[in-house]
Amino acid sequence: MRKLIKLLPFLFLIFSCAEKEVKKEIKIVIIEKDVGEFSEENFHKELDKFNWKFKDVVYAQAKLESDFNSENFKLRNNLFGMKVAKSRLTTAKESKKSAHARYDDWKLSIVDRALFESAFMRKIKTREQYLDYLSENYAGDKNYKKKLLKIIEDANKG
Repeated sequence: MRKLIKLLPFLFLIFSCAEKEVKKEIKIVIIEKDVGEFSEENFHKELDKFNWKFKDVVYAQAKLESDFNSENFKLRNNLFGMKVAKSRLTTAKESKKSAHARYDDWKLSIVDRALFESAFMRKIKTREQYLDYLSENYAGDKNYKKKLLKIIEDANKG
């Protein structure tokens, strides 16, 4: 079970405990106030701060959803096409002109994607299940999984 407790602005503790084990993990993620300019290199550095199940899929999602220069990204710092969360913790702010979430900076978009994974994808074990979940529950595009796999394949070639 994962719980996120917001202790201070830009400091989050993620507690995780395996359901059948007594072992507990604590991971601290510090989101710096000085965000810095967005670049793919900085994006990858931020992704490395989190314990993603499938980091390459998360990268592919950002690439597919925003290509790092979409209007949604430019206006709302929204890398993943996220909507405002209604049933989980979020770093997003409502956007008056769009159903898409708005973030104070691009790093908070990554944190929100991690919160999404923690809330809805924690029991997923395999890559196939992970991709299927995203395809069925995250995206409206029936070819979402194929598109993600193509981006991953292209990234691995380069």
